Parts: sequence; C-alpha cells; structure tokens
Amino acid sequence: MRTILSTVLGLLLVATAAVASADDARLLQGTWKIVAVEAMGQAEDLESFGLDAIVIQGNRLTLSKGGEAVLSVDLTVNESISPKQMIWSDKEQGALPAIYELRGNTLRVCFPLVPSSKENDIPPPESFQTKDKPLALLTTERQQ
Repeated sequence: MRTILSTVLGLLLVATAAVASADDARLLQGTWKIVAVEAMGQAEDLESFGLDAIVIQGNRLTLSKGGEAVLSVDLTVNESISPKQMIWSDKEQGALPAIYELRGNTLRVCFPLVPSSKENDIPPPESFQTKDKPLALLTTERQQ
C-alpha cells in the first residue's frame, strides 16, 4: 500500500511540475519591449543596444529591432529550478543558458556575454547580479 501511495504522490508531483512549466511557457508568449539593459553592472543606452524587443511564439524566441528579427532561437523553459531557466539553442551556435524572472507584466532575462558554441558548455547565471561578471540583464515589459 505504501508503495502505491508513494508512486501516486510521485506522479502527482511530476504532473504538477509539468503543469507549472506549461503555465510559464504560456505566460511568456508574446512581445516584450526592452525597457532597460545592464551589462557587467553598467546601464547601457537603449538606442545603441541594437535590440528593442523579445518575441516569444511557441518554442521560438526572437530578438528584434524595429520589428525586424535580429536573432531567432529555439526556447526551452525550466521553472522547476531556482532561478528559473531558459535555454536558447541554435543548431549552428549551440545552447546559451539564461535565467528569467516573470512578475506580472515584467520579464527579466539574464544571460552570459560569452559567445556560445557547440564545443563549450556555458553555465547559466547564478543570479541577476551582473556587476563584475560577463553577464547582461534585459528588463522588459509585456506589449498589449
């Protein structure tokens, strides 16, 4: 009886985690206007940054400027860990791990500034603090 109960509880936990992940994946959908950029602890000028939006559709993330795609990658979301993680992947470039925080209509995304490649595994950022670290932090607001 305990084995059955343990199995059922385990399945419920897995199902709950899958629903939560699906919830964040659903909540992330849409266009996010970049309102602030920070790199290595320094605020960056939005005009010269070269990007003004993040668009998430299905499992694709597109970085854009003036409505034109600059970079489009596959997106995998993992909210079962803290901080929540998103992996940006591209067949040619490899994978880039980022962390994110979603609060209402504000999305923050922190990612390494180190170039990704298929040959090197880049660890995800441990926090949203970029000072003295090769990290960038994008703060965005959901567009209606």
